Amino acid sequence: AINIKYGYLFKGYKSSVYFWEIVIVYRKMILAAITVFCSPLDRQVQALIGVAFILLSLMVHHHYQPFDQAALNTLESWGMIVPGVTVYFGIFYSTNEIPDGGRILIFSLILLMNFVFILYWA
Repeated sequence: AINIKYGYLFKGYKSSVYFWEIVIVYRKMILAAITVFCSPLDRQVQALIGVAFILLSLMVHHHYQPFDQAALNTLESWGMIVPGVTVYFGIFYSTNEIPDGGRILIFSLILLMNFVFILYWA
């Protein structure tokens, strides 16, 4: 009965990291906290803190490879890489130092990268 009710929390993960769903939830909560509690900071600093946390999360994920299926580990990795790169490029996009042509290129790369990710994994 417990397996049926709560199995979604640990099925699909390697037995050594059965708790990984909790890690994912905390990762999302920390990203939300960065957004909320770092809001008094400059938005570029806030974005860099977020990118640094995403990079740390990606390294931890890569180390543990928590999913039973390699495709799910790859999906989760790309699910962190794409938003991290999006925010990183967004920092450049939001500065006034980049000429309009560069901003269009950056925006196009962000859009393309996210579009390809969605299409590939949908």
